[in-house]
Amino acid sequence: MMSTLPSQATVKNSWKSEEVKVTCLVVCYNHQDYIFDCLKGIVSQKTDFAFKVVVYDDFSTDETRKVLRDFEELYPDIFDIYYADFNHYGVAAQDEHLGKLEGDYVAMCEGDDYWIDNLKLKKQYAEICKRGGFLCVHPAVIFFQGSSSEDLFCYYGNQVKILPQKLIMGLKNQFAPTASYLISIDKYLEYTRYRSNIKGLPGDFFLEILASDKGVIYLPDIMSAYRRGSENSHSVRQTQVTVDDVNGDLTSWVRGLDVLKEYRPHLGRYIEEKKTLVEVDCLLRMHQLESNASDKEVSKRYMVKATQLLRDLGPLEC
Repeated sequence: MMSTLPSQATVKNSWKSEEVKVTCLVVCYNHQDYIFDCLKGIVSQKTDFAFKVVVYDDFSTDETRKVLRDFEELYPDIFDIYYADFNHYGVAAQDEHLGKLEGDYVAMCEGDDYWIDNLKLKKQYAEICKRGGFLCVHPAVIFFQGSSSEDLFCYYGNQVKILPQKLIMGLKNQFAPTASYLISIDKYLEYTRYRSNIKGLPGDFFLEILASDKGVIYLPDIMSAYRRGSENSHSVRQTQVTVDDVNGDLTSWVRGLDVLKEYRPHLGRYIEEKKTLVEVDCLLRMHQLESNASDKEVSKRYMVKATQLLRDLGPLEC
C-alpha cells in the first residue's frame, strides 16, 4: 500500500517555504484497518504552504504502530509521532503532544476518519486567512460500518458563510465533524487547558464553542468521511451504555457546562438552554434503554419529563 503514496519530495514540491503553517493532528487507538486511509488523505494534500503531521497513538496493541512507523520512515520531515505508554480509555489525547504543534492552525482527523479532497487544507487555509476567524468546517459523508448506507453530516447550505455560535448551542447532536476542523492553534490550546474539566465527555462541542467567538466559517464542499460504528469508536461505545452510565453523562455535562460559563459568561442564557437539551437527550436515551423492561411506567416517565422540559424551554433563538 505504501507504494501508492506520493514521495516526501512530491508532497513538499509546491511549498513556498519550510515554515509550517498547519499541523495536522491525528489521534488513534487500534485503528489498523483505518489509519492508512487517514494518513493517505493527509499526505495527498496539495498546498503551497508547509504542513506537518502529529500523531498521538494511545497505546495501540494491534498493527496500527507498524503502519505509523512506515509513514515515519517515508516522511521523516513531515511526521512527528507520540507513542503513549498506556491507554487512556477513550479520554481525549493528553498534553504530551502539545510541544509538537507548529504553525497558526491545527487540522484535526481522528484515526478512523479520512479526508477525501486533496485541496481541503488549501481551501480552508485560504478562507480562514481571508476572513480572520478561529474555526473553519465543512460537511462530511457518513459511512455506516457493516452496511452500504450513507448520510451527510454538517450540511448547512451550498454557500460559503459564517455560522453563528448560537447554532452550536441549539443542536442536539454534534455541530460539525471533527475531521472538518481547521482551528486556530491558540483556540486549540485554550481547549486543552479547559479539557481537564470535561473528562469522559466528547470534547467536540466544547472545542466548537471555545473557537466560535467570531462565528464559524462554513465551506459547502464535502471534504472528509466519517465512519460510524467503527471498532473502538465513540459511536460504538454509546451502544453499550446503561441507565447509570447515562445519568453519569448528564452529571458530567452539567459540570462541564458550568465551567464553560466561567470561560464564556456572556453565553450564560444559551448554556442554560444547552443544559436542558442535554437533559432531554439523556432522558430519551434512558427511555430507549428501559423500553424493553417489564415495568413500562419507568420508561414512560422519562418520556413525559423530556416532553415537559421541551415545552418549558420554548422556541430556541438561532
